[in-house]
Amino acid sequence: RPCAKDHTSASPRRVVEQLRRQPGRTAQVSVQVELVVSEIKLVSGLLPLKAYHSSIVLRQSGVESKEYWFDEKLGLVKGSGLVSHKDRVTQRIQMGHTDVTGSELENKMYPHFLMGSYDLLRKNCNSFTDAALVVLLGSRLDARFRQLDRLGALFPELISKLSGGRYCPNPEADDFDLECFCRENLLQLPSF
Repeated sequence: RPCAKDHTSASPRRVVEQLRRQPGRTAQVSVQVELVVSEIKLVSGLLPLKAYHSSIVLRQSGVESKEYWFDEKLGLVKGSGLVSHKDRVTQRIQMGHTDVTGSELENKMYPHFLMGSYDLLRKNCNSFTDAALVVLLGSRLDARFRQLDRLGALFPELISKLSGGRYCPNPEADDFDLECFCRENLLQLPSF
């Protein structure tokens, strides 16, 4: 699957803003984007590992706030409150404002984050959040929240061993390439 040509001369945010001003796109709303992360502590033998669950909350004046996340069983999910973080302590980070609405985000993300396509290492909640931040703001998820994901992607046998053999790559995630998705969506934002 080819990715868009990489234009390194313009910053991602500048490219996003230029493309959002395309003719035919009339929605001009102000939606606050909040990143929400919670730490999942994993311990295997003597090696303590940190993993994170992440989601996005969108707040628009006059509209109830909604949380968006990628669920292992359900795919892309939208809910009220911070349902996906369960009882874990959360860190809430204000990321900025966008003119992309929740419905537009869902329409853009849904085909890529279907039920049954979750993979613990290659296509998880952090992959969704990273991709959503690109669509919403032209920015990426801080790498510290994806350290275990990246380590696992490089050494899947390590994760399989740490999970007691429970991790098995999901073939439904084989066609997903996060870096390609992000490059294409930084350079070719759709007219909504």
